[in-house]
Amino acid sequence: MANYADLAEHIGTVVVFVSLGWGLASFLAWQGFKRLEKKVDELNKIAVNKNDFKEWKEGRTAIWDAINTHAHDKEGAVIRSPHKTISEIL
Repeated sequence: MANYADLAEHIGTVVVFVSLGWGLASFLAWQGFKRLEKKVDELNKIAVNKNDFKEWKEGRTAIWDAINTHAHDKEGAVIRSPHKTISEIL
């Protein structure tokens, strides 16, 4: 059988190293979260606010309407009449 008395002498050393490892990992994770928080704060400073985005979106409504409501004739040409369906055109 193994001599467990010898192993018991080293358990304190193992606990110390495991504790140091967890401490280091915790410290590095905390530093990473701090850096991530700084980056998110910077992103919020340079990000567009909701009113600016709303103005930008309203300026493109006509383009999106044209994209979403257009049709094509038999040759593939675009027909921009939202009142006609594809079955009426073909």
